[in-house]
Formats: sequence, C-alpha cells, structure tokens
Amino acid sequence: MALTKEQQQTKKRIEQICELLNIDYDKWLADKQQEFITENTDKAFETSLKLKRSQGNQHNKSHNGLHHG
Repeated sequence: MALTKEQQQTKKRIEQICELLNIDYDKWLADKQQEFITENTDKAFETSLKLKRSQGNQHNKSHNGLHHG
C-alpha cells in the first residue's frame, strides 16, 4: 500500500525523532498499533453493551405493552 506524500513525510519525522530519542521505530510502531487496537476493541465492546441494553429495554417496553393492552 503506497503512502501519500504527507504520510511519507510524517513517517520520516517519526523515524528521525525515534533516532534522536534512541527508540526502535519498528517497536514504537508496533506498540502504537497495539494501543490503537486495544482502545478500539474496548470502545466497540462498550458500544455493543450499550446497544444490547437499549434493545433489551425496548423489548421489555413492547412486551409489557402487550399485557396491559
């Protein structure tokens, strides 16, 4: 997958910073990707729980409506 000119410049800057700080770029990148995956997995999990909760509430309301109708 080809990077845009802007992405290439950003990558170069990050590589230079890593070099200055004596950080392994590949390790840094892997760590960042792992953080991103973890954060988004957590967000997706929370969202699915909220959806299940709201769907459950809607189901109960319609169910109760049938009995009292």
